[in-house]
Amino acid sequence: MELPNADKALLPAPPMPEIPQAELIAKVAKQTGVSPFRQMAEMARLSWGKNKLNLDAYYANRVYRKELSGKQKREFVGLATNYALNRQLNPLDDAEKVGFIRNKVLYGEFLRKYRLPTTELQAVAAQSGDHGKARILRDVDAIVDFLRTKAVYPLFGKPASGSRSVGSALILSYNSARDAVTLGNGKSFDVRAFAQEMHDDYANGFLLQSAVQQHKDMSAIAGKALGSLRIVTVNYATGPKVLYAVWKMPGPGAMSDNFWQKGSMLAKIDAATGTLTTCRRGTGPDMEEIVAHPVSGKPVVGFTVPHWKSAVGLALKGHALMPEMGVFGWDIGMSQDGPLVIEANVNPFHPIYQLATGRGIKNPDLWPSLQAAIKQRAA
Repeated sequence: MELPNADKALLPAPPMPEIPQAELIAKVAKQTGVSPFRQMAEMARLSWGKNKLNLDAYYANRVYRKELSGKQKREFVGLATNYALNRQLNPLDDAEKVGFIRNKVLYGEFLRKYRLPTTELQAVAAQSGDHGKARILRDVDAIVDFLRTKAVYPLFGKPASGSRSVGSALILSYNSARDAVTLGNGKSFDVRAFAQEMHDDYANGFLLQSAVQQHKDMSAIAGKALGSLRIVTVNYATGPKVLYAVWKMPGPGAMSDNFWQKGSMLAKIDAATGTLTTCRRGTGPDMEEIVAHPVSGKPVVGFTVPHWKSAVGLALKGHALMPEMGVFGWDIGMSQDGPLVIEANVNPFHPIYQLATGRGIKNPDLWPSLQAAIKQRAA
């Protein structure tokens, strides 16, 4: 029996993008002076061709802005173009290779074998399958027993294969008097109901990891919930290099750092120095420029990420282990002692960069490097 919330414990998937409604079109027109007719004409023009931009991306990225030239508007990518771009750099059709990287248990063991710091795995809840050296919890009773007597809290739980933080939960503690777990969003759930949800919804594997304790300087700004560093690396003949980096800051009350959750922020990181240059919250006409954190009040822009050079080195070393991959989107957690790999993404979501900066990924600063890598891999 759930305490006292009727909703599910694990983070649900975000709603599917909707066709822009009249209210949104009118709001943009009022805010920017871009008429509904001009918005419609631009959407029609940008939705065709090889750089096809879906309608929700047009609004989320504020491509309607008057200050953008036609060329700059065509530099933005949506979901389909993002996938097509990554497919030119990675063998996304190679189910075996891509499946291995997306399997968080197996890829974690791979990183540990090469002594790259990564998260500590305490157990895997899975009804079947081989999950390496991990403690396996095959049924609800085993999960309940683990949460009651064996887990070392706080825990971070997530599906063995998945993206966008769907199905994740920050589990802070277990209360024996109430026989309930308390989550990072302040909600409590009966431990058996929580275990049942995990067992039923993620039969193929659900990881229970030691939650990363974020570096105190970063927590002082954004709170204790881990906000990972997205470091995108691209591989060349001379080795991998950083393309761009973003700090994904969780919103107040969020259990993870995925940008689509309410209040979450994206801060662009200068890859050379580790200093935050811009920060934004929200999308479309609701986007806000953030200079100081809205809760802590501490400066965001101008902050330098601790252990930054080590974080970059970790991402580059991880990429060098798999040179057949042309691009990786690394999620790096920054602990007090330094960086560790949270996970690696073979289809990195480049709109994160677009939302953090207001620029398309195909801008003159990044696109030549991407083109060079694509050309090299095609040779």
